[in-house]
Amino acid sequence: MNTPGNICFSCAPKPIPVSQNTSLVPGTFNITKPNAVCKDYGSHNAVSGHLILSWPWVNGKAFIPSVFMVEARNYSKEIGNWDFVGMTNETFADVSNLDLGFEYQFRISPIIAHQNIFPVITDWISLKELKQNISAPRNVRVTNFYMKDNILKATIDWKASEEIPCSYKVFWFPLTSRQSYEQKTVTLPKNSLSVVLSNLEFEKNYTVVVSPIGFQNLRQSHSAKVWFVSPTCLNVTEGNFDICAPGPPLNIKAKWIFSGSKILVTWNPPTYTSSENKIISYHVTVSEAFGHFQSTVLFQNILVVDKNSTNLTLSNLKSFVHYIIEVSAVSKGGKGLSAVFELNSEGTNVISLAGYAIPYHYIIPASLPLLVVLILVIRSVFCKKRRKYQGFPSGIADIDDTMRRYLIQVDKIELREIVGQGAFASVHRAMLNRYKNKEEVAVKVFPAESINRRNMLHEIDILRLIGRHENVVGFIGFTLHVEKMYLVFEYCQYGNLHAHLVSLKPELMYMKSLPPSERPRSYAWGRGHAIRLSSYIYQVAQGMLYISSLKLIHRDIAARNILLYDDRRVKIGDFGLSKDVYETKYYASETQKKLPIKWMAPEAIEKQKFNIFTDVWSFGVLMWEVFKLGKEPYPEIKNSNVLQFLKLGYRLEQPHCSKEWYDIMYACWHKYPRSRPSFKELVQKIEAVLEKNSEYTILI
Repeated sequence: MNTPGNICFSCAPKPIPVSQNTSLVPGTFNITKPNAVCKDYGSHNAVSGHLILSWPWVNGKAFIPSVFMVEARNYSKEIGNWDFVGMTNETFADVSNLDLGFEYQFRISPIIAHQNIFPVITDWISLKELKQNISAPRNVRVTNFYMKDNILKATIDWKASEEIPCSYKVFWFPLTSRQSYEQKTVTLPKNSLSVVLSNLEFEKNYTVVVSPIGFQNLRQSHSAKVWFVSPTCLNVTEGNFDICAPGPPLNIKAKWIFSGSKILVTWNPPTYTSSENKIISYHVTVSEAFGHFQSTVLFQNILVVDKNSTNLTLSNLKSFVHYIIEVSAVSKGGKGLSAVFELNSEGTNVISLAGYAIPYHYIIPASLPLLVVLILVIRSVFCKKRRKYQGFPSGIADIDDTMRRYLIQVDKIELREIVGQGAFASVHRAMLNRYKNKEEVAVKVFPAESINRRNMLHEIDILRLIGRHENVVGFIGFTLHVEKMYLVFEYCQYGNLHAHLVSLKPELMYMKSLPPSERPRSYAWGRGHAIRLSSYIYQVAQGMLYISSLKLIHRDIAARNILLYDDRRVKIGDFGLSKDVYETKYYASETQKKLPIKWMAPEAIEKQKFNIFTDVWSFGVLMWEVFKLGKEPYPEIKNSNVLQFLKLGYRLEQPHCSKEWYDIMYACWHKYPRSRPSFKELVQKIEAVLEKNSEYTILI
C-alpha cells in the first residue's frame, strides 16, 4: 500500500478482533465507514488494481488518532483472514497491487495506546468495472464567479464518472479564440472535484471540457463539455467603478431651447453611482445627421462635463438640424457605454437608446416612419454587437453546383451526445432527417470563427473528390450557417482504433501475467485477435492505396484517425481540417500549425512538406502502434528531439510480431523517401504475409 504521510509496514500491532460491522466508532472517535474515493489500474510488474479509501470524521472537533492500521481480505470460496496492509497518519489510504479477479474488504483501526477501539469495515469493493471505458463526468457546472486581485475567476465543479477514476483533466478556452487553451489536472484525494478558472474576460463565451484520465491510457475515457458566458464587470463586482467602467447614463433627454439656437441635454447618473462610488466625468459626442445613413461628427469625445453635472447646454449649433447625441460616464475603471439620444429637426424625440453608440454610417434620417426607424436602429445595434461572428456571408454564391448537392440545412440535424473531443472542435453522434427517414451520422462541430470559410470549402471539395470507398469514412454533407458550421460523415459506432487497441491491453497483460497452467482457454483468443488486427492494417493499406490513386495525401495516418465501422471493418477518417482544429498531446506546434511529430517522416518535420512518401512513413508507425496495442511511439523522447533521433539512424524497435511484419514497417522508414514502398507495394507485401499464415505472437 502506498499511503501519503508516514507509513510503517513492519510495526503492525496485534490484530484487533472485529465484534461488529459498525458505521461509527463508539464514543469520542466519530469515524465514518470507509468508502472507495476512486479506482484505477496500477502497475507492479503486471497490471493490477488500485484504489483510494477515505474515512472522514463526523465531528471535526473530536480528537483524531495520529495513526490508523489498514487491513484487507478478498472474497473467494472461503473468505480469508485479515492481512496487514500498512499504517497511515492520514484519514485516507492509497492501496495498490490488488488482484483484478477478486472483491476486497478493508478494515481500518485507530491505534490509541491502552484503548480497545472497534475497527470500521468497508463494504465489499469490486474492481470489475476497471475493464470498462470511463464514462463522462456528470453535472459539470459553473457554481461561482468572483473577483480576486482584480482578476475574474470562476469555479467549475462536477460529479465523478460512474467508474470513479482517480484523476481528471480540465481545459477551457474562449469559444471564438484559436489561442492555446488552459488546463489543470485534478488528482484524488488531494484535490476536490472542482477547479478554479482564472484570468477570464468579462462577457465572453467559454467552453470547458472535463476528461477522466485512465492509468497509462489503458481505458478510453469520455469527456463532458459545457459552455458559459462570463458576467459583466459591473455584475460580478456589484458596480464597483474603481474596477469597472460605468454603465450608460440613465434617462437621457434633449430639446431645443432659445428659439432653436441651443440644445439642452439632461441625464441621470449610471446605476450604482454613489458618494463612495464616484463618476470622474462625462463625455459627450454630438453628430449631425443628413442624407441616408450618414452623419458629420461635430464633437468626438472632447466635450467633457464636470462629474457633478447631469446636464449640458450645447451652443453654436445649426437651428433645427437632425442631431445624434451620446453621453458616456468615466470612472477609475474606464469609460463606459454611451446613452444615445436622437433629436430631429422639428425638436421632437425620434428614439433613445441606452448602452449602445449607433455607428455613424447607420444614423437614421428623421423623415422615415417611427416603426421603420425602430427596426433599422435595432438591426444596426445587434449587427454591430454580432459583427465579430460574421467573417463571411451566409449565402451560397461561392458554392459551385457540384458542391451544392452536399449542402444540408441545419434544422435537418439533431445533435446528440459528444463522441469525440478536441480543443477546437467536437464530434457528435447525430440524427440526420432527410428523404423522410432518420439516419445516424457523425457531425464535426466547429465553434464560430474557429475556421476560415474559404479553407473549409477547400477541404469540403477534397472530401467530395474522395467519394466512396469501403475503407474510407464516407462524407455526407456540410452546413454553412454562420454560427453552426458542421461537417457530416457516416457514423462509426465502435470508435477509433487507438481506443480499441488500448482497451485490449489490460486483459491480455493480465492473462500473460498468469503461469501457463493457470491461463484460461480464452488466452488463445490473443493469437486470433492478432490476426484480426493484421486485417485492420491491410484494410488501412487498401484505403490509402485508393486515396493515393486520387493524387491526395492524408498527412496524419495514425490509429486515432482510423475508425471501426463494425468489429471487422475499419475506415480512414480525419482529413484536412483535423490538422487545424484538433490538439492533443501528440501534436507539437510549428509556426502555429499542429503537427503529429512522432508519426512524421524526417523531411516532413524539418520542412513541413507532405507527400505520398511521408504518408508511407506514417503508415509504418501505424503498424507499430497496432502491434504495441496503442503505445505512443518514442515514449521517452520529446517532440523536439525526434528529428535528431531519426537523423542519427535510429528507428522504432521491433514489437512482438514476426520478422515479416517488421520488415514491412521498417521499409516504410527508409531515409530516402523514394526508396520507401508505394501503397500498391505495401498491399502486395501484406497480402503475401497473410497468405503465408505465418506464426503470430501475443501483442504485448
